[in-house]
Amino acid sequence: MILRGIEFPYIHDLRLLLGTLEASGEAIGPDLLRAGNLSRYASATRYPFADLPISEAEYREAVEIAGNVVSWAESLCGESRSP
Repeated sequence: MILRGIEFPYIHDLRLLLGTLEASGEAIGPDLLRAGNLSRYASATRYPFADLPISEAEYREAVEIAGNVVSWAESLCGESRSP
């Protein structure tokens, strides 16, 4: 969003943030859209007393999705693009 000059809300809703990027013309592939599933972990890490049981399969999926997001972000940071 900074790269595109978009003012962004300070929220943990990755679906909304990705939707804002997509509306600005950024290509958001299906693998990246899965990042919306990670939003639920934002409050769980901030408020660890909240009961949020996570299965090993959910954990593995979250790690995979997060890896895809990091790779995507690194590829954008390496590109010379104008907003």
